[in-house]
Amino acid sequence: MKIFSGSLRYRFAAAAVLTVAGVATAGAATGAIGGPAGPGCKGPELTGTASPALILNPPQTVSVTETLTANCPGPELAHIVLYLTGPQGWTVTPPGAREVPSLRPGKADTLTWHVQVPAGAGGSGLTAQAIYDTGPHSTDSVRATIAASVAYPSVAAAYDNTGITNDTSTGPGNIDGSGYSLSAQALAAAGYPPGSTVTAGGLSFTWPGAAAGQPDNIVAGGQAILAGGSGATLGFLATSTYGPASGTGTVLYTDGTSQPFTLSVPDWYVSPPSGSDPVITLPYRNAPGNAQDQHPVHVYYLGIPLTQGKTVRAVVLPDVSSSPPVAGSAALHVFAMTIG
Repeated sequence: MKIFSGSLRYRFAAAAVLTVAGVATAGAATGAIGGPAGPGCKGPELTGTASPALILNPPQTVSVTETLTANCPGPELAHIVLYLTGPQGWTVTPPGAREVPSLRPGKADTLTWHVQVPAGAGGSGLTAQAIYDTGPHSTDSVRATIAASVAYPSVAAAYDNTGITNDTSTGPGNIDGSGYSLSAQALAAAGYPPGSTVTAGGLSFTWPGAAAGQPDNIVAGGQAILAGGSGATLGFLATSTYGPASGTGTVLYTDGTSQPFTLSVPDWYVSPPSGSDPVITLPYRNAPGNAQDQHPVHVYYLGIPLTQGKTVRAVVLPDVSSSPPVAGSAALHVFAMTIG
């Protein structure tokens, strides 16, 4: 095995790509995107795993493997080079392009990297790439997105969506993919200005302290959040848009065990379903163009029982959708989380 240097195959260097993936749950994760394929064959395949896939306490070293498999009959893959890239600040060792032997059909080659995630780092996603020749004048490539991510230190640090705006400046809001949002003025009138305390389910939450028009909620997409503490209940203040949203998350305890949970959140715009707990109800919502839609909207309390006697280390949210939300597709929004 050797690392390329000088000008050798530098014509491929521009093809290296960084892709930021969603946050993964604890353990290894894999991803693959196959190259061009003939009839009945999906073509060469690149897979990768990161261990651990969830980084809770950087600085930390992650071991990453990358495997290229020649699936199809035909010419062997020649002049193969593999790359691995990561978020800014993450150090991949060894760096640069690495050569692997030619592959005959049905064979595979695997390389291992060590990725150092420095203290205070964030980010997620590693991208593996293979470039190879399939003939004297034919070059192709294949990529794999490898899930590896740093847990957010708090709920506020993970905010990636603006769901609250001023009535006279609704432009920044987009809780649903259609430009609608909660009204900061209606929230204040109901007793919930930024940073206020919300009591629900016997728990005390801190309502987002962000100014109106700034990110104030998490679009649940598998993010991991550090949440030290113990208690009987893991509580959420949440809502959903474009229909009810549901997904499975994970509680990670300090003793190394984990607990799956299901979070099912009603839609913000419909009447609260029987058995739900709409802790905040506003008489209207903000619309694009500094307008108001005179229809009630809701934020809900949801409680998840925790294992007695254990301390929570982190919570992995359900992977429901990506951010920003897409009009017509359900999204689950978390405004606050607490343990008590």
